[in-house]
Amino acid sequence: MISMLENLVEQKFIYPITWLHGCRNRSVHAFKDQLDQIVNANESIEQHVFYDAPTALDKLEGVMEGFLDINKIASLPQYPGAMYYVCGPAPFIRKQYQDLISRGIEKESILFEEFGPALLQLN
Repeated sequence: MISMLENLVEQKFIYPITWLHGCRNRSVHAFKDQLDQIVNANESIEQHVFYDAPTALDKLEGVMEGFLDINKIASLPQYPGAMYYVCGPAPFIRKQYQDLISRGIEKESILFEEFGPALLQLN
């Protein structure tokens, strides 16, 4: 996902980008510094972060508490022709997919990539 974002920035993508990220806390926030740098350098990118256990500082920086929930983002934009990319374990993808559908997003506009420990089957 980060390489997709970097590519959009390099190509000077003209449409707004909304980046959502959820994880346990700051210490396991993948690419946090790099993402912050990209977001701060590009006013067309809006970022929303959810931590299971945010610190007081995290909350001051706008980090929301709990599981990533698009329904907690009142300003989540919906543009005609927009694409929605979801990456995570199957239960996470199902939740985001259903929430996007509930918001009126067409199924064809939602792309996803699953990862997690249940994917590897050797036997």
